[in-house]
Amino acid sequence: PKDKSHLDYSTHERIEERNILIGKQDKEKEQSKGYNQLLDYRMEKILPLMAKNKVKVITNMGAANPVSAAERTCEIARKLGVSGLKIACVTGDDITDELDKYENEKVLEDGTLLKEKKDVLISANVYMGAEGITKALEEGANLVITGRVSDPALTIGPLVHEFGWNIT
Repeated sequence: PKDKSHLDYSTHERIEERNILIGKQDKEKEQSKGYNQLLDYRMEKILPLMAKNKVKVITNMGAANPVSAAERTCEIARKLGVSGLKIACVTGDDITDELDKYENEKVLEDGTLLKEKKDVLISANVYMGAEGITKALEEGANLVITGRVSDPALTIGPLVHEFGWNIT
């Protein structure tokens, strides 16, 4: 019998604390960097397939710079002649600039105050939920690139969008 299967979404979980650290260091050296170092390689493989097969992709390969990751992905798509994709990025996980609000909070691991860690702090990122991913898909995105989101958000975002679930 003829195969009637169809893949609608593909999620790519590619971030961990080490990747954020590497991304942050890369971004300090060059503002247009900070995303997963294998982004070019992976997007060169993914973009033609997702366009051909009409598959939506959600990934956290944005690491410390999802905006630049999306811009770089657009460049790769143009270079490959892949068109007709709407590429979105989800930001908001990097709260490094907001840490002054929490300077008198205790660090759970050692009981010191956060302000005592300022000299060694490299970045502060929160785990975002599925809301940004869902919104990007609702606005027609074929590819959603995020920074730090919870691992389940990569799957929950498309499910909420696809089935119209209310998760608020």
